[in-house]
Amino acid sequence: MKRGVKIPLKEKKEIFDKVISNYLEGNTIESSAESEGISERTFNNWVNEFAEFAEIYKKAKEDYKEKFKQELKAKALTSLEKMVTGWDYYETQEEGIPGKDGKIKTIKTVRKKKHVLPVPSAVFFTLTNIDPENWKNIQTNDIRGKLEIDNLNKVSDEDLDKRIKELESKVGGGKKKKA
Repeated sequence: MKRGVKIPLKEKKEIFDKVISNYLEGNTIESSAESEGISERTFNNWVNEFAEFAEIYKKAKEDYKEKFKQELKAKALTSLEKMVTGWDYYETQEEGIPGKDGKIKTIKTVRKKKHVLPVPSAVFFTLTNIDPENWKNIQTNDIRGKLEIDNLNKVSDEDLDKRIKELESKVGGGKKKKA
């Protein structure tokens, strides 16, 4: 449309709805607006000018975002499934010899089926998320011991110090002497 041309509200609404429809199909607002004969600036002016248009556009952005998230989630799940189970693909190789004219002449085409193995980290990721009770990504150390303190009051401080030094020497945790 030419610049400065007054568009009736009813026609604005029709154009606006078409722009929104194109946008929800995955096009940008700029390309959607231009395909309907208006600029992106005009579209934005209408959004700012008419509360109804602003609400429709706001909802369209939310719907588009949700649709995008769902599509992305589906692609991620498909990719994860491939990584967990592995996948097949075909590799085509042509064998040939140079002809008299110097160009390669194809003698035969070999098509080989290849298999990509599952990715162990993807398998582990999947299992820890779908069955966390049986697949935990946690390391624990269980140290149990028995400490008897019934007779502790009967042991002298010197005997306790001696016992501590013995234990420290066994585990290598004793204090180092200054040289």
